[in-house]
Amino acid sequence: MPLSRSSIFRVVAVACFATAVAQNNSAKPKVEMYRVQAGQPDKEGWCNAESTRRHFKVRLPGPFNDFRVPGDGSEPVIDTSVVGMVTQDKSKWSATLLSYADVAAAKKYFDGFEKGFKGSKLTTKTFQYRGQPAKEIWIQSSSRSSAMREVLVGREAYLLIVEYDTPRAKELKENIDLFLNSLEFAPSSPES
Repeated sequence: MPLSRSSIFRVVAVACFATAVAQNNSAKPKVEMYRVQAGQPDKEGWCNAESTRRHFKVRLPGPFNDFRVPGDGSEPVIDTSVVGMVTQDKSKWSATLLSYADVAAAKKYFDGFEKGFKGSKLTTKTFQYRGQPAKEIWIQSSSRSSAMREVLVGREAYLLIVEYDTPRAKELKENIDLFLNSLEFAPSSPES
């Protein structure tokens, strides 16, 4: 069963709204919150963020939340680990590690990632990031835009997203690039 468009938006919503996931509701995915407003900002205000469960690392422009959403068996994603934050200007930054049931499911989703954004103004590129297949997608609209990078590593996909007010695009470009290029992969796959 392929990952549905609603499933990826659920994951993205959970990642982007990390501060709101502590509310427990049966209609929402079960969330294991590890840390809230974690990290010690350096002199530029950036934090080294490491996932508690999976130990992947990124740099974020401030204190971050760290949580996990276990799969429920109805989708090919069996585990989701996230570090993310929202800045004072309402920009949303998240790094998510999606663990799939198998390599074929991960590759199928990776191959069709940008198809879920039909009708949007997209800029895409495909490349290698640290020796692994990667895609970068920039989505523009008049009010809000997003920069996304997905990196496929076996049965796992890293999804880095920045959502921001479109008028701030030029101002944020350098920081977005710093974030996207800061990803360090998890040391190994979790036991399922």
